[in-house]
Parts: sequence; structure tokens; C-alpha cells
Amino acid sequence: AYPWLVIEADGEVLGYAYATRWRARPAYTNTVETAVYVAESAQGRGLGRRLLLALLDRLRAGGRHMVIAGVALPNPASIRLHESLGFKAVGVFPEVGRKLERWVDVGFWSLAL
Repeated sequence: AYPWLVIEADGEVLGYAYATRWRARPAYTNTVETAVYVAESAQGRGLGRRLLLALLDRLRAGGRHMVIAGVALPNPASIRLHESLGFKAVGVFPEVGRKLERWVDVGFWSLAL
């Protein structure tokens, strides 16, 4: 129901993408949250785009309606990736994430499938 995709080379994971439940209530069954991660050593090679496109294809085939992407800010590369695929910015939650021993704002983007 919630796909996980991985790109690896020579036994090393270069990146992964996955979808999870957006919210627990039945009204949100066809909305998912996605995440995409690419190893620092593999960035700039289009792997994130490949992963996200493949994930979106699987979500469409599975009948999902809306995709939500949360991005720990700042992250201009992730924002560019999502917006290049049609995601639209929908808001920012201040200090809801914790990364590298500090609180971070998280921006949210959505895409109707």
C-alpha cells in the first residue's frame, strides 16, 4: 500500500524514496506523504528525480489522490526537485522538526495526482 524504492550501486545505497500514510482517519486514505533521500556522494546525478518519478507512478497506479511532501528548511535542491515535478508550496510549520541538534522549520508541498 505504501511503496519504498531504493537505488543502489555495487552494494551501496545511493538513495531511496517512500510513501507513508498522511493521517490515520479514513477520510485521508487516498492522501500520502512522500520522502526522498539521496546520499551526499550521489547528489546532482538525477537520482532523486528518478526515484520520485517512479514513486509517483506507483502512487497513481494505486489510486492515490494527493501527495504531500515535507521538506526540512532550508533545502533549495529538494524544493527545486518537487516544484519541477509540479508540487505547489502550501505552507510552513515553524520549528516542528529536529535536525543536527536544532529545531527546523518544515515546508510542505502538495501534488494532486
